[in-house]
Amino acid sequence: MTAQSRFEKALLIGLDSAVPGRWRRYAEAGLLPVGQRLLAEGAFAAECLPTFPTLTTTNWATIATGARPGTHGITDFNPHRPGDVIGASLQGFDARDVTAEFVWEAAVRAGLDSIVVNWPGSWPPRQAPVSASPDAPAPGSAAAEGEGPAGAAAPGRLTLVGGAGIELNEWRIGLPGMERRVALAAEQRFSTRAEPGAMGVTLPLAGETFDLRLTFRDSYDEVRSDVTLACRVVARGDGPAVRFSLLGAAAPLAELAGGEWSERLELPLSVNGGTVHGLFRLKLQDLDPAAGLFRLYVTDICRRTWLEQPAGVLGDTARFSGLPTPGVGWDSLGLGCIDIDTFVELTGMATAWLADVCATLLRARPWRLFCVHFHAVDSFYHLCSAKLDERTTPDPAERRRYEAAECAVYRQMDEAVGRLLAAADTPADTPADTPALVALVSDHGAKPAGARVPLRDILAGAGLLATGDDGGSDLAGGDPVGIAWERTLAAPQGSCYVRVNLAGREPQGVVPAIGFEDVRMRAMRAMLDYRDPATGLCPFSLVVPKEEAAVFGLHGDGVGDIVYAVREQFADEHGQMLPEDTRAVGDWGMRSLCLFSGAGIRPGSVIEDPVTLMDVAPTVCDALGVWAPLQADGRSVLESIVDRPGLTESVCGATPPADRG
Repeated sequence: MTAQSRFEKALLIGLDSAVPGRWRRYAEAGLLPVGQRLLAEGAFAAECLPTFPTLTTTNWATIATGARPGTHGITDFNPHRPGDVIGASLQGFDARDVTAEFVWEAAVRAGLDSIVVNWPGSWPPRQAPVSASPDAPAPGSAAAEGEGPAGAAAPGRLTLVGGAGIELNEWRIGLPGMERRVALAAEQRFSTRAEPGAMGVTLPLAGETFDLRLTFRDSYDEVRSDVTLACRVVARGDGPAVRFSLLGAAAPLAELAGGEWSERLELPLSVNGGTVHGLFRLKLQDLDPAAGLFRLYVTDICRRTWLEQPAGVLGDTARFSGLPTPGVGWDSLGLGCIDIDTFVELTGMATAWLADVCATLLRARPWRLFCVHFHAVDSFYHLCSAKLDERTTPDPAERRRYEAAECAVYRQMDEAVGRLLAAADTPADTPADTPALVALVSDHGAKPAGARVPLRDILAGAGLLATGDDGGSDLAGGDPVGIAWERTLAAPQGSCYVRVNLAGREPQGVVPAIGFEDVRMRAMRAMLDYRDPATGLCPFSLVVPKEEAAVFGLHGDGVGDIVYAVREQFADEHGQMLPEDTRAVGDWGMRSLCLFSGAGIRPGSVIEDPVTLMDVAPTVCDALGVWAPLQADGRSVLESIVDRPGLTESVCGATPPADRG
C-alpha cells in the first residue's frame, strides 16, 4: 500500500453509552452541529452490535483490540479470575489483564506515533516509556517486534494519559465491586439540613465566623494537609452571601450567593512527602440566614496532571478550562442532594478539561493515531434514564426537563469533538490538509432501567444457595456477602453468569465433579421456570451452558458455568440485555453508535450490513495501512464505505497470517 492510498492519520473517539438513535435525532435536528457534519460527510452504521455483556470494560476492550471478550479476557465489568471467591472479583480496568494487542500497540509496532487519552483499561502502559520531547528517539519495546504491510519500521512512540478508571483523576485498578479512588478527595457536602452523606452545619449569629473542615475521602494517596474553610455570612446589594477563606488566611477564596459557583480554586497539599496542587470549586446551593438554611457543595479535589506517559507531557495546565472532576456529582445526584442542573454543570467541567487535554496533545505531540474516551452521557443514563421514560415518569414537563439535560450533555461532548477535530488539523508533524479518518463510536447503548431479578432468591428457592440474609433483589448478584459457602452449590457471578461452587476449582468449593452437571441443570431449570410476580413473565431471554456461549465470543476462565441475559423490562440501563435485543422502547437499545468520516468516505451514506465493535480496530488499522491487532476477530469495513481509489486494494486491517493462532 502506498502513502497516497491510505489515510495518514486516524482519530478514534469514544462516547460512552451514546445511543445511536437519540444521538442521531439530536444531530439531524442541528443540536449537535459537529455530529450533523460528520453524518453528512461520513458513513453511519445502521446496526452496530456491541459484544455481550454490554458493559463498559468489556466493550472498550473490544473496540481497542478488535477481539471478542473471550479473546481479550475482559468478560465482565469485574472479570472472574481463577482463585477468586465467586462474585468477589476485581474490576476490569487493568491493561495487564487484557490478553490481546491494543490498536495503539499495533500502530506503534508498525512505527506510528500514537496518543491515548482516558481510555478505560489502558493503564498502565504496556510500551516502554519515552521522553517527553517529541524529537527524542523512540526506544525498543517488546510490542515493537514484527513487520507491517509496508515493511519493517522502527517502533512509534506512545503517549498515554489516564485510563485507570472511567474519568481522569479516577483509579479503579485492583478494587472490588464498584469501588473507586480519586486523585485527592471525593466530593463533599455541608448542610444545615439532615441530608445523606452531608456534614452538619449550624449557622451562627450574623457576623460570626463558622468553620468547615474539608476531608480527603477516597483519596488514592494519603493527603496530610489540614484544610479548613472559614465562612462568614455577609450582606451584598443583591442579598445575603457567604465569604469563604482558608482558615488563617487574609484573602478570601470566594464570595457566593445562593446558586452561585466559585471560580476554580487551588490548594497546595502535602502528598507523599511533596506538594501537590489540588483543584476544586464550591457551589453554594442554598442560603437563607433567616431560616437558618445553608447548603454547600464541594467538588472532587483533583490533580492537575496524573497518570501520564511520558511524565510531564501536558506541560502547564493553568490555561485549561473546566475541572478534571471524576465524580461529576454521581453520588450526590443519586442521593437527591444536588439537582440535575448542577450535575450537567459538573459534566460540562469534566468534558471541557478533557477536551483541553486532547487539544494540547494533538497540537504538541507527533501522532498518527489518536484515541480518546468521553464518559459523561453514561453517567447521565445511569442516574436519569428513568426520568426519560413515560412508564416511570408520567409527567411530560418532568420528562422534557430531563431530555433537555440529556441533550445538554450530548452538546458538551459534541463541542469537545469539534475542538479535537480543529486541533487535529494543526498537528505537530503533518500538514493540515492530510486526510484523516474519524471513527466515532460508543461501547453500547442504553435504556431506562427495569425491575431487577432476585437471582439469589431464585437459586435459594431451588436449594442451590444458602445465605444468612434475605437474598436481596440484586440482578448482578455480584456481592458474595451473606452467602454460606459450605452449603451453597451455585451462586451468581458478576453481571450475567452463574457459577457452580465446584470442589477443587473454587476456594470454598463443595460440589464434587460428578455432581457438576446436575447442579448446573438444576440452576438453569430454576431460572427458566421462574416467573415475575408482577408480569407473569420469565425475566430471562437467554439461559445457556458456558459451552454454548462461545457463539457470543464468551469462553475462558472468566466465563461462568451458566450464561444468561434478561429481557428489557428487567434489565439495568445496559449490561444484561443481548446486543441485538430490539424489544426496548423508542430510540433505546443496546446497539452502539458507529460512524466513519473523512476524505474518501462516501458522504451521507449508511452501512446497511451489520457491523460489530470488533470491526472498529481493523478498520482504523486498514485506514492507516498497518496490520490489525494480533488477536483481532473483527474485519475492516473500509472497502464498503470508500469512494477514493486505492483504499480497497489493501489487505491491511487483517491480522498477519503468520500471527493467527
